[in-house]
Amino acid sequence: MGEIKHIFEKVLDVLFPQNIKCMFCGEEVNESEFCLCDKCAHTVERCEKVCDCCGSVLKSESKYCLICLNNKREFDFARAPYVYKGKVIAAVHNFKYNGAKYLAKPFAKSMLSSFNELNSLIGGFDFIIPVPMHKDKLKKRKYNQSKLLANEIAKLANLPVYDDLVVKVKNTESQTKLSRQDRFKNMKDVFDITDKSKVKGKNILIVDDILTTGATTESMAKLLKACHANKIAVLSFARTDVEKVP
Repeated sequence: MGEIKHIFEKVLDVLFPQNIKCMFCGEEVNESEFCLCDKCAHTVERCEKVCDCCGSVLKSESKYCLICLNNKREFDFARAPYVYKGKVIAAVHNFKYNGAKYLAKPFAKSMLSSFNELNSLIGGFDFIIPVPMHKDKLKKRKYNQSKLLANEIAKLANLPVYDDLVVKVKNTESQTKLSRQDRFKNMKDVFDITDKSKVKGKNILIVDDILTTGATTESMAKLLKACHANKIAVLSFARTDVEKVP
């Protein structure tokens, strides 16, 4: 059955090439763009003037958002190409919950400019780690969307992916409806490192689909820094307005 499904997916790739449909609305794309139509190119909000640290869109002339001004971040930098609203929310939901794994490739390609910025800020990455999923949740969902993104970014950046270096040992409740404070409590001590020797002195990129408060990635970053990682950055496809999270 698995082999038949694989063959079917290959046939679909030939019949419906992924680079001729918009990743947000499914319409035909402009030849100069990759998986992005003219309309979405002008209506989907990008992360442009952002916090120097966490990549959240700024509404003032400050270099940092209010959260970063008042709180120490565990990661060094975070960036994302798109603001998590409107069609971006729908696309991420489709990728994450509806089995639209084919979106990993266009998502990753649209994240490349953000990757290049982080790579420059960090001084070069040694490897990539996707945000891990607890084994029970992975069994239910069938795939880890962050791992799919990490694998595609790795191909573009020619970097290794260590998808089993950090494991999630606690099956936490969903972060969606939690306050900022509760999100950080929910993520306390939920990760473990399988090989600490791989971490020491390394510059590490954490990849996820959405960055909200940063509770999940900061928990990972804190653990990695405790194992003497050098610098850590977070790359995601979309970024929420962090100052609006209660």
